[in-house]
Amino acid sequence: MRVLIVGKGGREHALAWKISKSPILEELFCLNPNPGMQSLCKASDGEDIISFCKKRGIDLVIIGPENPIAEGLADRLLESGIGVFAPTKKASKLEASKVFAKRLMERYGIPTASFEVFEDIQKAKRFIKDFGAPLVIKADGLAGGKGVFVCRDLNEALEAINILMSQDAFKGAGKKVVIEEFLEGKEASFIVLVNGERFLQLPTALDYKRLLDGDKGPNTGGMGAVSPNPYLNKELRSQVINKILTPLLGALKSEGINYLGFLYIGLMLTKDGPKVLEFNVRLGDPETQAILPRLEVDLLELILNFMQGRDCKVLQKPEACACAVLASEGYPLKVKDGREIKGIETLSQDTLVFHAGTKLSNGKLHTSGGRVLNLCILDKDISALRAKLYGEIRKIYFEGMQYRKDIALFEEFSFDE
Repeated sequence: MRVLIVGKGGREHALAWKISKSPILEELFCLNPNPGMQSLCKASDGEDIISFCKKRGIDLVIIGPENPIAEGLADRLLESGIGVFAPTKKASKLEASKVFAKRLMERYGIPTASFEVFEDIQKAKRFIKDFGAPLVIKADGLAGGKGVFVCRDLNEALEAINILMSQDAFKGAGKKVVIEEFLEGKEASFIVLVNGERFLQLPTALDYKRLLDGDKGPNTGGMGAVSPNPYLNKELRSQVINKILTPLLGALKSEGINYLGFLYIGLMLTKDGPKVLEFNVRLGDPETQAILPRLEVDLLELILNFMQGRDCKVLQKPEACACAVLASEGYPLKVKDGREIKGIETLSQDTLVFHAGTKLSNGKLHTSGGRVLNLCILDKDISALRAKLYGEIRKIYFEGMQYRKDIALFEEFSFDE
């Protein structure tokens, strides 16, 4: 079987690593692979993706990032008779428009934070002053995981409005904003494969979204992840399925949306039960890097069987997996690129390294983006896992390297999955 992976970040490197192990794989191709992916797949030659797929006899395309999904790549592939595991442009509105997602949840009674939508900057500011803080402000459109502002006081909230609406920091994504109630609780990532009203749950994960330890600093695309999520126990998972996922799939059907692909549900586990923070129409990043090493199944075979309606089962290892992101100086704002990366060759063979923002220059590895590397460790003991993870991180160096030091730091850890 010939497979093409679209995307070149840490999530796509993890996908390539997992799919490359499949005995049913004949050839694996990647569009513009990063240096870490190059040993696992063949690179495309830069031509139109439809022409490339037809010439190479691609059987299945897996799309990693949200932008090509929102731009309708899955639609183009399907129209050309090429197999794809990713949602259509219509389905992508779950992520591409926060307003669409919030109003859908409101119509179908799916638990989420109360909210208001604004297109006028002055009306938004007046609402903020009347509502008070804390609150959360979100760009309506895609903003690379950086369009959400958790505002603890009025000054932060007013500045967020300026960044989104006045400064247009995210190139039109903040033309509309969602201002919503601040939810207290623990965050959780719940990721499933969806085929219409059928779903298959992957191992849970906990994402570390903020830049700094203790969930401080600006929101990022994700600074690390742990799987399983120790806060998302069996009872809460049942609530997510019964009160959120099943109603959502029914809502999509009622709206004439046939969903096929990965679906990410970002949750807040509140005292009133799980509530939706956001939907993503793809795998999470860096949650994928923590989830895939725990799978005991052939991912490619799992996807194919699921697409064809066969019975599937997700088997997982008993070990936890922690992933730490090593980021560039200046991330998530003004990134400083081109720093030489040293020490990868000294890492233990048990350490999984997924490249995110790297490039080769004169035979040496350099930084090329905000999130640079993902280091992942498996272990049954969470304390031993942390010791290994940070021992390995200390072997890596590039100027300005930043990372969180509280990944997998728990008082108690449960494997209730």
